[in-house]
Amino acid sequence: MRMKTMRLALAAAAMMLATAGRGDMILSTLPQTNDSVSSALLGPLRIKALAFTMPDQDYTLDSVVLRLRLDTFGRPLTTPILQLLDDSGGPDVPGSTVLATFSTPTLVGGINDFTFTPTSPFTLSAGRRYWLALSSAADFNTSGLDWLASNPPVTPTGVATLSGNRFTPDGGTTWNASAVVNSFTINATAVAAVPEPASLAMLGLGALGALGLARRRTA
Repeated sequence: MRMKTMRLALAAAAMMLATAGRGDMILSTLPQTNDSVSSALLGPLRIKALAFTMPDQDYTLDSVVLRLRLDTFGRPLTTPILQLLDDSGGPDVPGSTVLATFSTPTLVGGINDFTFTPTSPFTLSAGRRYWLALSSAADFNTSGLDWLASNPPVTPTGVATLSGNRFTPDGGTTWNASAVVNSFTINATAVAAVPEPASLAMLGLGALGALGLARRRTA
């Protein structure tokens, strides 16, 4: 009985430590109100990038959902390429360093919400700014890729902050300001902070207290 009570107390302490590890939507403009505007990405040199600034906590990146329209023009569907870029390009300009890449979702023609998952684990650092950059693998006029958006724009919600909106027609030689706030969701899991020794001691005391209470009840 005593061992069972101890296990229950330790499990409760572990649950307290894990509460910061639940998945969250950290920034989103979904659900959309309409799909009346878009960023047309006809060819690999046309890139749309949105920046977001993290809150004061680290998160593990889980997935990114983009609302896209894929048109075939009678040809195979193009592959959307999503990358996470750094912020070293200067004021309001994406950097050239690719921090994370994403798996290709199952491609379906028409308008759909596509879920991209990181190809390897990646931690979004507290207070840092990142750029989501979308481009197309197809040559110009081979097939169509549009990153859709609502008009008027949906106000982003979440713990992160939308902090940049740029478009380039030439692979990043020039970046232009964009008024199209595309439809997306960034999902991530908060990284549990490592408890200080004092906190661990308090959890241990709590477990021992629970054990003592069980002893009194069974005495």
